[in-house]
Amino acid sequence: MENIGLITFSTTLDNYGQVLQALATKDYLQERGHRVFLMREKEDCLLDMFSLSIRMFVKRFIYFFTRSNSIKQSIKAQENYVHWKSVYKYNEKIHPRFFEQFRTSNFEIINCCDGAIKQYRITALCAGSDQIWGGPDKYHFLQIGPNSLKRFSIAPSTGDKQLTKEGGVLVAQWLRGFSFVTVREPSGVQMCKSCGYNRAHLILDPTFLLSSNQYNSYAPSQCSDDNYIFVYLLRAQAPISLESIEEFAKKNNLAVKYVPGQGRMDEHDKIYATIPEWLSLIRDARYVITNSFHGMAFSIIFRKSFLVLPRVDETKNMNERITSLSKELGLTDRIYKDDLETILKPIDYHQAEQKIESNKKNLDDLMRENNL
Repeated sequence: MENIGLITFSTTLDNYGQVLQALATKDYLQERGHRVFLMREKEDCLLDMFSLSIRMFVKRFIYFFTRSNSIKQSIKAQENYVHWKSVYKYNEKIHPRFFEQFRTSNFEIINCCDGAIKQYRITALCAGSDQIWGGPDKYHFLQIGPNSLKRFSIAPSTGDKQLTKEGGVLVAQWLRGFSFVTVREPSGVQMCKSCGYNRAHLILDPTFLLSSNQYNSYAPSQCSDDNYIFVYLLRAQAPISLESIEEFAKKNNLAVKYVPGQGRMDEHDKIYATIPEWLSLIRDARYVITNSFHGMAFSIIFRKSFLVLPRVDETKNMNERITSLSKELGLTDRIYKDDLETILKPIDYHQAEQKIESNKKNLDDLMRENNL
């Protein structure tokens, strides 16, 4: 048995997939007999609003003298981020979803530092899933602790980011210390190859490592009314409006239960679901419509009839994770293409479930080969 430090994104207030991919990774490793600690950077290591304000002041000063367009664009992006972050925190204050309570109830959380590695006798580090490999970050590439630690990854993603030449040199050096590497999308395999690492394995998101029955243990009892469309939308712009979805639901005598994520703000009636409630809302729905990768993943896990809405704004490069998963599981017809009626067609999940089972076996084999 190893004492494993799991390093992944873990501070969200409303990103259900972020928490559940970490939970699935932790549960999977525990099933194999390991003790798992969720490792976090200390708060003073994180980018806070004060340091961001200082950066903005410096950039405005530089722009005053240079009138550089790139500096101007950077200032605008930071201003948008500050506005979103303020709204995000205010929204959580008046509509709490109790994410941190869920994490503290279901994870052993420790600081990510050499002292904690020694104190809790950590013997292995795991880079978890989500878009943690979007740049040459030492923390997410497990560059802490002694060289004797085992290091491995379970489905991290690069998002839509590309490494610089200098970043590639660093990542190439870091990957050489891994026992094995798995990534979530083909772009991750390509990133590893560009760094001279040709042994990266493509696997599914870790949420697929647990069964629907296992997730049921985290969710409340079944809802008495399943005659609704569950709608889970992130901030990214979708190719269809929520008004159109509501009209479609009304036409088909269905209710709409809508949960927003990642700071999404609008005037529609919302449910600020806890994580157990979110799981129940998907599980008990008749249909699911989402623009979220993990909304799609849990629709598949719970064998729902669903449609996933691709991004159509400046973040559309991040659609790869949706297209990659749908191709792998034979579900490309569930990506929205101007027709909501598609959601009424049943899904044959036989091929998808075979792939999911094979995916877990492949990871089991890698773990066993590396004495994990």
